[in-house]
Amino acid sequence: MMTGPGDSLGRYTIDQVLETSRGAALYRAHDPAGAEVFIDAIHHPPAGWSALTLRQDLEPLHHASLPRMIEAFVVGSSQYLVFAYVCGRRMVDRLRDGTPPEPNAAARYAAALCDVLEYLHRQQPPRWHGELRPANLWLADDGGLLLFDVGVPRRVTTVYHAPEGSLDARSDVYALAATLYHVLTGRPPPMASQRAGGEPLDRDRIPEPWRAAIDAGLALRPDDRPADVAAFRKLLPRAAGKATIVLPDEPTKPSLDSTRRIKRPNVAPLVVLLGVLGVMLAFALSQALAPAVDHGWVEVPASAGVAAFRIARTEVTNAQYAACLAARGCTRPYDATRIDDPAYAGWPVVYVTIRQAREYAAWAGGRLPGEAEWQQACASDGQPQPWGAMLPDASRATLDAADAGAVGRLPGGASREGAYDLVGNVWEWVDAGGDDVVRGGGFDTPGVTAGCASRQAHRIAVRQQNIGFRIVADDRARLPWWGAAAALGVALVAALVAIVRTLRAPAHHAVTS
Repeated sequence: MMTGPGDSLGRYTIDQVLETSRGAALYRAHDPAGAEVFIDAIHHPPAGWSALTLRQDLEPLHHASLPRMIEAFVVGSSQYLVFAYVCGRRMVDRLRDGTPPEPNAAARYAAALCDVLEYLHRQQPPRWHGELRPANLWLADDGGLLLFDVGVPRRVTTVYHAPEGSLDARSDVYALAATLYHVLTGRPPPMASQRAGGEPLDRDRIPEPWRAAIDAGLALRPDDRPADVAAFRKLLPRAAGKATIVLPDEPTKPSLDSTRRIKRPNVAPLVVLLGVLGVMLAFALSQALAPAVDHGWVEVPASAGVAAFRIARTEVTNAQYAACLAARGCTRPYDATRIDDPAYAGWPVVYVTIRQAREYAAWAGGRLPGEAEWQQACASDGQPQPWGAMLPDASRATLDAADAGAVGRLPGGASREGAYDLVGNVWEWVDAGGDDVVRGGGFDTPGVTAGCASRQAHRIAVRQQNIGFRIVADDRARLPWWGAAAALGVALVAALVAIVRTLRAPAHHAVTS
């Protein structure tokens, strides 16, 4: 009997049937507490396949384009995978409406799919998807994209499957190219068997910048395709134009036909003096100028063992980190896809190690908060949450979610001093002596356990989708404004006196042949 809205499935109640196909279905449902979920149903799976085993395999995977695993269960001959729900719609439903996305949106989807496939292929052992197609893509209302059916057995052969039948990086490249063909043209490609019989692709419907990638990815022979997703990605059009490099004018060469030289006083002492003064000027300016990026500092009061300090109002964003990259003050995160996407400019930068967080902090004129400082910023009034004693909910913190969100978008979760997202969204690196610690919980942290006491210790090189950071102002190493101004004034006066004395010295002329 078909399962429909209002029916029970384990401890869940079905709200909507999102898809049914041969031997499978996808539902939107809710649990007894009202939390919405996806339920992926696999009916009569092949011998040896287990949703319970797949759950154990999928739980360690954390990626913005993978749904967050909640549980798996078995009812009779059917097995079910449960994921956190995200508002949106299936890609295939959008395509059926006859409204394929604009090329810029297609570029974002292509980048997200390349990103998640590369992530899966980097696992040990590699995880080949094998079922990439528009029906398994979920377009989130916030602009994100989710890829379903990782590890789910194939039930039918479709136009998105490579002709060789076996799974590897090149078969996923074929499926990716076939999916992009459908997204760009509004219609699926012919079956591989039909193309082998002479039916061509409708290349005229493929936007010209995409043709090379689609042609290569849909090659019938595996050896003719890009070897992996990274190679395929290089063939895709860039969503943004290339930067223009402006070369400086060639310096003017000195004249070689001068016959008169003027002998000036010995300027070596002046050069040395000016060099010293230059250092003084640079130091004074570095002390006087504010950090390169505005972090909207908030004042945190002193407490026992912690002096008053200033902490950034929000977690460091992709846009702020991009400025550091442009200035060559930072190194690129392990996964920098969102840094390059303007749609995520206001989201927290992630996939950064604690070393990279320290690099950014130093560049921005700050440092990472100490653990006691972070705790004081989160709970200066001694409450368990930044906003007080109430438990987290969706108006205060991004928790129990499939992904993070833009920083500072939940004013109800601000601390007493006005700092946002100290609990939820992403874990935050802190300096904790010999340990490398993150605090506050991330978007995938259960709301019932998250709070100012949330803490995890990690290896120094760890980088994850749910870890970011914020900084504090390094006031300990910064002169007050009047001190920097005084140093700057003294340096300028000394430089002027030295220059005047040197220029007033008599000049000696000599004629050379």
